[in-house]
Amino acid sequence: MKIKPTNISNIARLYQQNMKSQRSNGEGAKITRQDVVEISKEGAKRSEFEGVVRSVAAEVSRNVSAETLKRLRQQVDRGEYSVSSQDIARAILTKINILNGEENE
Repeated sequence: MKIKPTNISNIARLYQQNMKSQRSNGEGAKITRQDVVEISKEGAKRSEFEGVVRSVAAEVSRNVSAETLKRLRQQVDRGEYSVSSQDIARAILTKINILNGEENE
């Protein structure tokens, strides 16, 4: 983009007009503007879910030995590792209940 002297004078003129309008709004009172961030309910739920996933992953990595992880990785690579959907659901629900402060029955 080529900047011509006429463009610079227009910018300066607009700046001066803006400054005059701000002064006329309250004898030099500063106009403050704030950015506002709103998170949707869906976004909040997603964020909460991601936190649970991170928490579970951290817990698993702390409680499992390197040998066990190696064995599991080999089983997954060979296609021999499987977990029932009921076991997965039970583990997720247990973790959610623990995070919400509920006791397992």
